[in-house]
Amino acid sequence: MTLRRSWLLLAYLLRRIGPPGWAGLAGIVVAAALLLLVGQPQWLHLQRLNAELAAAAGTLDQRRTTEATTLTLPQQLAAFYATFPKAGVVPEILGRLNGQATEQKLALETGEYALTPATAGTLDQLRITLPVRGSYPQIRKFIASALAAQPALALQNLQLRRDKIGDDRVEGRLVFVLFVEHAS
Repeated sequence: MTLRRSWLLLAYLLRRIGPPGWAGLAGIVVAAALLLLVGQPQWLHLQRLNAELAAAAGTLDQRRTTEATTLTLPQQLAAFYATFPKAGVVPEILGRLNGQATEQKLALETGEYALTPATAGTLDQLRITLPVRGSYPQIRKFIASALAAQPALALQNLQLRRDKIGDDRVEGRLVFVLFVEHAS
């Protein structure tokens, strides 16, 4: 096929597609231009950020390995226990827990608290039982914010009930365990 014949065929096809075809071709051209002008630089930026993140993670892993090898086992254990709150700050932690419930507009009934002294190691366990009333999303957000704010807190048990299927209000009982360093 000659060059002239190819051009004639192309001109014929372009006439045949009509206005919808022209709009489609224009859309393809615009999409290709946007991909080249916007997409490619963003993709390159993302690649740079991923490389920086990988380098930072490698540095952090190396630092952790170096710190772990420079500390003796008793020093590592002492550093681990130092991350837990002291027994003297329990009232402050309970106040923050109550504040988080208030933020979620939850009604906390009178809670029960039971301290279990450490039998091995240096961590006492404070069992916090809280009757709670509110909507399910409120209770869920309260639990998530409490656990995120206090890493030494664990959710041990959760019981929820509602009177009717259509009720928004849920009554529940939450049992948290707070690990605290033994008071000396």
